[in-house]
Amino acid sequence: MSSAWAVVRFAHTYDKEVKQGASTWQELAQALTTFQLHDGEKKTLPAWSPARYRPGASRGAAGVLSLSALVLDYDNGTSIDTALDCWGWRPGMLHTSWSHELARPRFRVIMPLAEPVPAEDWPAVYAWAERWSSTLDNPQDIETPEDYTKATHTPAIDVGCKDPGRLYYLPAISSDKAPRYATTWQPCTEYLGTYAPWAKQLQALRAERARKASRPRPPRRVTVPASIARRKVRERLRTVPSARLDLGQALGGQVSGARVRHIPCPQCGRASVWFLIEPETKTSASCNHGNSCGWWGSLYDLGSVDND
Repeated sequence: MSSAWAVVRFAHTYDKEVKQGASTWQELAQALTTFQLHDGEKKTLPAWSPARYRPGASRGAAGVLSLSALVLDYDNGTSIDTALDCWGWRPGMLHTSWSHELARPRFRVIMPLAEPVPAEDWPAVYAWAERWSSTLDNPQDIETPEDYTKATHTPAIDVGCKDPGRLYYLPAISSDKAPRYATTWQPCTEYLGTYAPWAKQLQALRAERARKASRPRPPRRVTVPASIARRKVRERLRTVPSARLDLGQALGGQVSGARVRHIPCPQCGRASVWFLIEPETKTSASCNHGNSCGWWGSLYDLGSVDND
């Protein structure tokens, strides 16, 4: 059971430096229920994150190891009383946010967790919180357990705030006259997550992760640059007897002992080119008409000639 929760404080939105810290319940309550007067723009407000980061990491989801608290933004008109009814069964905190108005409440609920949740499991926790806090749209259609599949829900929280690396502004107001409200509650000593209410979502998340991990991966395709491919072919035709024999036969040559003969000459056109199958003493190809033609070249050159 936690007595201190991992937190990181940031000077403002643009602060990327992670200075890992931890706060007790009293320290969290003091920081999250005290409003400061701020005359600058919203992005210059001091902020915090309930995260534990890898050593040396900078701010962002990629560096987060675990989350120590569930933080939920309400900005769709849900009342503060409704949120308190939803979350009052476990210790928590609530404060209005920078853009809060009496006619349209905007606030944040903070639920410290009994144990840190690994970042890879966080989607399951947030999925549970989204469903737990949502509003049932059609209660008139739900009369028996069999009707539960007909239920439709409207999220009460901002479902876009599930990023493990997200930061949250500390309570602030732009003027002394701005409306504000903050409170804490401790109905028991068991913090959220003591009995893992998101177990079903976590099971589904891990099953999906396992399914993806077991899915066969397509073979990796390696693109060989044309120059490298040419060098490899040239080397095979220079040194590998089977490759030399295959080329000779493909060019219409005739095997005669240790040679391939009667291949059309790329220079004079007569079927007079020959080469050795075993390349120990001679790797090139030559035209028999030394006086009238005299062509010779590598087998790669011979095979590259367009004889059509």
